[in-house]
Amino acid sequence: MRRVFPFFLVIVVLLLGAVGGRATEVRFSVVVNLPAFRLYLCRDGHPWRDYPVAIGKPETPTPIGVFKIVNKVREPTWYPPGKKPVPPGPENPLGRWWFGLSLPGYGLHGCRDETVMGTAVSHGCLRLRNADLDELARFIGVGTEVEILYRLFAWREDPEDGRRWLWVGEDVYGHCPSLFEGAAAFLAAALPGDWDPEEARPFWGGELTPGWHEIPRPVTVFLRDEYVGRASLWGEEVWLGKNAAASIVATAGLTDFAGGEKVRLEELVRRFGQDIDWRYNPKNRELAVFPIRLRFDGRFYYGVTRFVEGQPTISKAFLAAIGCPTEGEITAAEVPLAAIAQPWRAAWDPAAWEVVLLGPPATGTADAPLSSSVS
Repeated sequence: MRRVFPFFLVIVVLLLGAVGGRATEVRFSVVVNLPAFRLYLCRDGHPWRDYPVAIGKPETPTPIGVFKIVNKVREPTWYPPGKKPVPPGPENPLGRWWFGLSLPGYGLHGCRDETVMGTAVSHGCLRLRNADLDELARFIGVGTEVEILYRLFAWREDPEDGRRWLWVGEDVYGHCPSLFEGAAAFLAAALPGDWDPEEARPFWGGELTPGWHEIPRPVTVFLRDEYVGRASLWGEEVWLGKNAAASIVATAGLTDFAGGEKVRLEELVRRFGQDIDWRYNPKNRELAVFPIRLRFDGRFYYGVTRFVEGQPTISKAFLAAIGCPTEGEITAAEVPLAAIAQPWRAAWDPAAWEVVLLGPPATGTADAPLSSSVS
């Protein structure tokens, strides 16, 4: 889509020119990216407007390089080899304009069928819509530089949400055997150390297609304070890598959870219920996962503590094994903290996401912090 120069900015430029005594000379140039099927009119080296183009067929590719416009003809006559000249008019395949390049036989010109924009159909010339050439003719002419590129990849970052996007062009001339490998090499140079092709493969599939693709952003995963692997931030969701997910699942004892190459954090949390907490630091892209655990006698135990009806509980079998008494008759497999009998004590520590169990003074750690709050 063309970018229209804002009217108020035009007025500012004119006023600045008037104040300075003379208008500043503007330099126009042209850049064409063949895989994008796009021509960019640059103003002082910056893309200003852009137009769709048709390019050369694979058998007769459009040349790549830096050229200059050597002639500019309005209503040109076409001189096909070995045939009669075709005068200006609706039957002329050159349309209303011919901009000849410094490479003989090649140029920019109009066309009869404007539906071919965005395709590779010519013998090497660049075809544009006649109305677009009418506009371009106001800014370019003999001496204007025309750079023709073959760039298959570009990337951008959304300043609002930080999401990154990879653009993949159409490899019209077969310069890149694998778009995935080509994109991986491009991003490795563009985002050194901040992108992992293997993290992207499950999202992109085995091969890339032309268009825009979100670039997964790497996330470092910790099981509490121990590094366990990588995750990917894709869209607004965190996807855990296989190793990180397996470590968390094994520690928490969630035996019926079958994860694939990627596991959504949201799905993991849903399956764990309240038995897991997670904290994400967007600045450092670090994720810390906290499966619920029990702290007793200087050691940590997983799989013996869980939430039941919103309250932390301890396994009845575990309490019996360590000789911890309970008040009243407990028939359930899980014992509420309030049912722990004196002189034992138990409390929930939401900051550490753990239950703290203290035995009699001779057994437990009497100076350990306790909290009666539940979150």
